[in-house]
Amino acid sequence: MNSLIRLSRRLRNQAGYTRKTRPLRRGITPPINKSDSLSKAIQKLPLAKELVLPLRVYQSLTLEPVVKEGEAVLKGQVIASLDGFNIHAPSSGTVATIEDRPYANPAGLYAPCIVINTDGMDRWHPSISDRASENFNERSPYALIELIAEAGITGLGGAGFPCHQKLHSATQHNIDTLIINAMECEPSIAADEALLQERATQVVEGIKILQYILHAKTCLVAIEDSKDAAIKQLLSAVEGSDIEVVILPTRYPSGSEQQLIKALCDKELARGQLPASIGVHCQNVATSYAIFEAICLGRPLVSRITTITGDALASCNVEVLLGTPVVDALEFCDENALEKTKSLIFGGPLMGVELANELCPVNATTNCIIASQSQTLLKPEQDCIRCGFCAQVCPAYLLPQQLLLASQQGAHEQARAGGLQDCIECGACNYVCPSHIPLVQYYRAEKAELRNLDAMASRAQHWQQRFENHQARLDKQKATALDRRSRALRMRAKAPQAPIKTDLHDEQIKAPSSATAETSAVLSADQAKSDIQAALARARAKKAQQQQSTAISDKPHPKSEEKE
Repeated sequence: MNSLIRLSRRLRNQAGYTRKTRPLRRGITPPINKSDSLSKAIQKLPLAKELVLPLRVYQSLTLEPVVKEGEAVLKGQVIASLDGFNIHAPSSGTVATIEDRPYANPAGLYAPCIVINTDGMDRWHPSISDRASENFNERSPYALIELIAEAGITGLGGAGFPCHQKLHSATQHNIDTLIINAMECEPSIAADEALLQERATQVVEGIKILQYILHAKTCLVAIEDSKDAAIKQLLSAVEGSDIEVVILPTRYPSGSEQQLIKALCDKELARGQLPASIGVHCQNVATSYAIFEAICLGRPLVSRITTITGDALASCNVEVLLGTPVVDALEFCDENALEKTKSLIFGGPLMGVELANELCPVNATTNCIIASQSQTLLKPEQDCIRCGFCAQVCPAYLLPQQLLLASQQGAHEQARAGGLQDCIECGACNYVCPSHIPLVQYYRAEKAELRNLDAMASRAQHWQQRFENHQARLDKQKATALDRRSRALRMRAKAPQAPIKTDLHDEQIKAPSSATAETSAVLSADQAKSDIQAALARARAKKAQQQQSTAISDKPHPKSEEKE
């Protein structure tokens, strides 16, 4: 190993590299457990009779199917799409059904899936050869990003975020450093290491494509010093290029994005800040290989390298088609593996999730499958003894004890203030806890609760904004009506008087001109005054006549007096 390190230093010195690293100080050093799976070459998993493709590719991102039941499809054909991002048929066959099926999640939930019955011929779609491009630099970076989206490439390191969105966001910033993560620091996972041992040249070609898209001045490939064969192949593949291979000490979780940026660039991300905002972009080596296949070979993402390990079967690295049921992968390693297996883990032993159904299909983020003969990998939980070991190994410098207490008591704002969102869920605290408290599980549940609260607050704010907008519209309508009414009153007040007829003229007097307007107004006023006085005189005369009539009626008649 020392000779490899000296070789790496010599190559870097020849190229003028003098990079100073800052290795992770905290964290843990668990057993690696990768030698068994790396003792054999990557094997190709036999074609399954049925492939199940979940339409939910990332959190709530669900694609729409573009095929119907009974339709024949070819390998690489688009079967679902959304905003330019596609899912492709991993093999040729017929669409059996589109229905809800179990997918990789710890709760055993179901998601809409496209089920393909394979025909065993594995025929590629003819358009695949048309997409291939040997000289990627003949196309613009945005055209390459569109090809990556059409190929359906997501982050293969475990996050599963759509690669084209991450690249498009990065192009909006000035990216100075491109970091390729080849650390693969979690125990038992050896998929990336096997990929570098056998296909390092193709991985480096994919890295060059990423470097061209981002216009990155510096490109670093970070790898652990325990990966001897992978380091040798990688150093040979990057020779003659400006790509620098940086060897870091083996320590978990040094492959985390935040810790890797700190180790290589001495930059720290604030809470909620993206690496692109500080001029850094990170990608996984498996993602780089998928980009090479998409751009240079025209092949979409239909398979990946996966480590199958555990005490229930023989460990190996296999190239498996997406949508292959886990049970098929287990039986490839051992015919009786399903009978021996009591629990299944998707991912590594520290960050993986336990599956509730062995019929779940392999997806783009399945870098490891662990089959265990134990019913569960979790030991009985005990009370916290306040040892502080969890705080000593936390790479994010959090206080896991306080976060656990806040999560158990439902103190959501206290958990938020304590930096729960900064937890990378590495599982180092679980590993060192003598009381076997599943701290990460508590944190995941609390994060889900915080997301629900944020979603409720967002909806409440949305409806409050809608109500305020509605009230503003009503107020505007009232103000418009009042303004319209006041304008009508002002126009009526300014309108000319009705025409006046006299005895001398039978025709209607025309509107007075501007020269005689004042005289007409005086005549109109005098006429109105005389009319009022005449009306009052007639009223007084009528009243006097009525009074006189009343007085006469009240006077006794003379003949009636004589009779008396």
